[in-house]
Amino acid sequence: MPDVRERWALPVVLALLAGLVVFVFHYTVEIPRADEWSLILLYDRPGVRWTEVWQVYLDQSHFLLPYSILRLVASCTDGSILARSLLSVSTACLTYAAVARVLRGSAASGPRWVYPLSLIGTASGTFAIHQWGGWLWGVQFCVYLCLLASVWGWSVLIVEKRPVRRVLYAVLCGVVSTYAFVGGLFYWPACAVVLVVLGDRDRTTWLWIAGAATVTIALYILPQAPLNGGGPVWDRNSAEFFLRYVGGWFGSGVSVFWGAAGLISIPVLLSGFRPARMDEARRGVLALSSALIVFVLSGGISTAVMRSEQLGAEGGSAAQYVVYSCWIWTALLWVGLIESSDKAAPTVRRVLAAGCAAVILVLPWTGLGTVFREAETSATQLRVARWLLMNEQWHDLRLGRVLGMDNSKVREGAGILKDLRYGPYAGG
Repeated sequence: MPDVRERWALPVVLALLAGLVVFVFHYTVEIPRADEWSLILLYDRPGVRWTEVWQVYLDQSHFLLPYSILRLVASCTDGSILARSLLSVSTACLTYAAVARVLRGSAASGPRWVYPLSLIGTASGTFAIHQWGGWLWGVQFCVYLCLLASVWGWSVLIVEKRPVRRVLYAVLCGVVSTYAFVGGLFYWPACAVVLVVLGDRDRTTWLWIAGAATVTIALYILPQAPLNGGGPVWDRNSAEFFLRYVGGWFGSGVSVFWGAAGLISIPVLLSGFRPARMDEARRGVLALSSALIVFVLSGGISTAVMRSEQLGAEGGSAAQYVVYSCWIWTALLWVGLIESSDKAAPTVRRVLAAGCAAVILVLPWTGLGTVFREAETSATQLRVARWLLMNEQWHDLRLGRVLGMDNSKVREGAGILKDLRYGPYAGG
């Protein structure tokens, strides 16, 4: 039976999840796009060998773990894009469960309203329709897998008491996170943040985490081929990209403002905490919040220096990146709820923290109409592209423009899918 504090939060959480599932069913279009065509040409062409797949990994940093899972799902569902999207939703559900495990420890402390609001706020960010670019693009499963492994690893460090199992699970989650997506490299420094906030001085734990991080990162980075082109760049364009990356949950038009507001809020909210004076449960929530903040900010800076020149500053608020904005603001929500309920904190800080929590809980949803319009526009374009593909209109420029791939490669990939009766050709 749910705790009495969960009973009024559970219907809201389930409603948010149900709304996301309905959204995914309605807006998913059964046609691959962008990187998914590269995967089809790599994984699904006749006679492909694992040695070839491995060489592509060495040359181009393709991530074998999530793509292998997607390939397995494709073989069981006739290449269904909807199945991949639902796989991402299922992965997000497991991530939510890991967070709820940490939040549950704080249920016994503080006012009765803090815990259910934390559950609702977490569901609001985890299942946000604002992430439609991730939910509807099957290949984004790699991002959700990376987040799942990272959050579970940090939650194990926080909750698990048995030292051997604690370290073993944390290391295993780190390996999965690293090989799920490039952002998983920042799992390891975030682990150090968790241990510092928890006040963990166990030398064995630190040595295992540091050793595993060194080996995993080395094995990940060393085989990779050098970058083509200009390499990392940080300039005004990159800075705006980063601000949009942080503030994207609130909408593209105001993402720069909210990105700056978020960066200012982080030190303001965290500066009032003294982990040594907090009870164990609240310290665990603070550790998870801090880890997520470090993880998202590190990934945001990395993405900005590597992608801003290619995508432009506006690319930082692209729908596929909103997932990171959702998580950093969700972490700030937990911090705001903890501080606003702390009777020992100065009144000014409590009021500011409560205001921050209220903004995070309410404001992103005011832009939901724009989200639906963007998703509808994208789905309409994909339906047109699907018609062009099914009618073999290979010279129509709209095909490649909408699908984000050269028409010649789309044609080659479509031939593979037709032979397999996958995706748009399923059941044919």
